[in-house]
Amino acid sequence: MNKVRAALFEGPGSPVEIREFKEPEVHKRSGLIEIKASGICGTDIGIWDGKWPTPLEWPLILGHEFSGVISKLGDEVREDRTGKKLKEGDLITIPPLIPCGKCYNCRIARARENICDEQIQYARIGAANPPHLWGSWSEELYFDFDIYPNTNIFKLPDHWKVEIGALVEPLSSAIRAIERSYLGGIPFAREGFGLGQTVVVQGSGTIGLLCVIVARESGAGKIIVIGSPEEPRNRLCREFGADYTINISEVTAPEDRIEKVKELTNRRGGDVVIDCTGVPSAIPEGLEMVRSGGIYVEMGVFTDAGPVETNWHRILRKDLTVLGSKGYPPNTVSDAISLIDRTLGRYPWQKIQTHWFDLTQEGVMDALRTAKSWKCMRATIKP
Repeated sequence: MNKVRAALFEGPGSPVEIREFKEPEVHKRSGLIEIKASGICGTDIGIWDGKWPTPLEWPLILGHEFSGVISKLGDEVREDRTGKKLKEGDLITIPPLIPCGKCYNCRIARARENICDEQIQYARIGAANPPHLWGSWSEELYFDFDIYPNTNIFKLPDHWKVEIGALVEPLSSAIRAIERSYLGGIPFAREGFGLGQTVVVQGSGTIGLLCVIVARESGAGKIIVIGSPEEPRNRLCREFGADYTINISEVTAPEDRIEKVKELTNRRGGDVVIDCTGVPSAIPEGLEMVRSGGIYVEMGVFTDAGPVETNWHRILRKDLTVLGSKGYPPNTVSDAISLIDRTLGRYPWQKIQTHWFDLTQEGVMDALRTAKSWKCMRATIKP
């Protein structure tokens, strides 16, 4: 029987071990995916740092944003979430969320599967559970509709370069964050996101950059990004559509960054401000960058990075709408695939994947260190 190599973590902060597992047998409702690319997400880093808010079943194979080719497919797995026919050799992705399909958020509030009460997620399933290959920092990932019947497979276009598919998952999160800003009011009354409105993005990492793309494609006017470093992050944000970047390494005081945003917005502030930093201290700063009556979307603190002191009077005084955006419901993945596909000639998508690493102990640890240091846009593992 073939062996499959995977990156195994025994617990928070532990070094990675490259472990060999037996390649699972595939039955009629299961399949194997040969991983072609898997990104290093801030959530992976947060889990490794011990900041996941609920208990996890260690050891884990991390990695949840990936593209891969179906290497083995059961006879009864015939189509993806959207009804597209599936066969061995197809390029696909699977979002990490596996909703229960039974709770209120799954059955009644259908657009809220992302906050399913009993959700399971790939890369958070303990690797001790056979057949072990539940994360994408691996040569192969296993799926099984008998074990997890609400798994969602999405076929990717045949003409894509295989690596680009690993951007579908983080792009889905960015789409949901921008869509959340539509819910605050009526665009023609200058409430809620609308054509020509100013968007401020806190954080110039991958999620911030993808929010820039989604905002631009959704009709935003001026887009301002606050982040660091200039290379490669701020520069790439401008290349992909940001009008201005404010470098936090140069404009170091929060009050000075707030003032800079006001200078760029006729003293009003942004119509929509989105936090993509994962740093709680950015939140009170961002609330001061929103214009009175504007919208603040928090999507960055996906793991528990701790509390932050905020003056809630400022939220009341400015009549703000403050929204959380946790992941995305599965159908958003279709929108992400469509957005990439129709803009392949407009955006150099592969430039986002700035640093590549091998599936070795040294490669995975180097990928984590590089991602944590902000020296890359997206660090990606290529088995």
